[in-house]
Amino acid sequence: MALSGDKGWEVWSSGSNTPRLLASEANLLQEKVDALALPSHTLLISSHWLIKADRSTLRNSLLLELERQGLVNPGHPPDSLDFQILCEEGARCLVSACLLPTPPTSIPKAKALVSTADLLPLPEDSLILWREGEDFILAASRGNRCVHLEVLPSQSPESAFPSKFLITQLVLEDAAISSGFKNITIWSPLAPGTLTAITSLTGLTTTATTRPAPRLAGNHWHIIPTVVARQQAQTARQGTFFKWVLLGAFLYAIVAVFYVEQYYALQAELTSLKKKQAATAKEAEEFRKTSARWEVLRPAFDPSEFLLEKLLAIKSSVTDENTHLTSFEITPAKVSHTHSSREHSGSPTQATIAFPTKITIRGEASTVRLAYTFLENIKKSPALGSHTWNMPDPKILPSGAAQFQVEGVPGGPAK
Repeated sequence: MALSGDKGWEVWSSGSNTPRLLASEANLLQEKVDALALPSHTLLISSHWLIKADRSTLRNSLLLELERQGLVNPGHPPDSLDFQILCEEGARCLVSACLLPTPPTSIPKAKALVSTADLLPLPEDSLILWREGEDFILAASRGNRCVHLEVLPSQSPESAFPSKFLITQLVLEDAAISSGFKNITIWSPLAPGTLTAITSLTGLTTTATTRPAPRLAGNHWHIIPTVVARQQAQTARQGTFFKWVLLGAFLYAIVAVFYVEQYYALQAELTSLKKKQAATAKEAEEFRKTSARWEVLRPAFDPSEFLLEKLLAIKSSVTDENTHLTSFEITPAKVSHTHSSREHSGSPTQATIAFPTKITIRGEASTVRLAYTFLENIKKSPALGSHTWNMPDPKILPSGAAQFQVEGVPGGPAK
């Protein structure tokens, strides 16, 4: 913790009873502390009775009250404002506020910015005086919470302190900010005559002692200058961004691992299939050769390939008596096949097989429509499905009849 003392800036370590003094305020910028008490002369602490409401409405009411009392310039809200509700009575509540009127010129590295009153253990229901540098600080507590803090300029003579204590006492008790002070605590050396005068004028017991070691109260004010708020927001955005980046990288890594595993699994499967293929390559080649030989011989044993069967199927496609076929022409292909025969002591013999490669049908129909009907019937015939059929435009005779020629070539749909 760091705070301004009567001899300069002090840095306190946890559990220590003596501070480490810094040579100058500039050295404070090099320190990293959990809590930094901003100098009291940069803050304004005051308390006010307000109508009970939600926190947002209380904040607006507090700003209006501060403007009414001249503590804040109208239209110029403080750089930072935090407040706490000390007590409630009926429809109103006592609010204690800590303001940072103007942004600080430099901000040391600290986890929390607080007031000195947050670090010092204030006596209950007391008026307290201590010193920060050359200035005297006068504070008032309700319970152990600070309800009032003001700076007594260094040029003020000690002889003015008793009257200042009395004025502060009367104002705070009259406004019911304090329910009655019990004593006065002095943490900085004063002349004996000053202490006697304070006691005589206020009627309160005055105790002079050394300032206790600081500790951070659990319900302290949170002073967040605008520049710090912006930095925190930016840090939060960056943190959120990096979280999403890390999440995306994590998901990407999971997907990458999944696909790598899939890749190696497929590679292993492919290797296994290649081995199986290599093992069965000879048998597969023999099967392909056997299949090719049987395909060559198919016209000899497949009834659908017999010429008479095809002629019968073509004749059956004539469904109208006004359609007559005039010619049926087949262009055959001859295939030679060598095989061994037991009757010839295993010596190879050669057989020649003819099967149609192109079929040409000519005819005459009484109308062009009947000619196309014949073509459609041929296309629908299962027995003629091994060929692809087409017909050039029919020739129209003077009598109106149509001469047509239908051609079929191998390559129809598979059976």
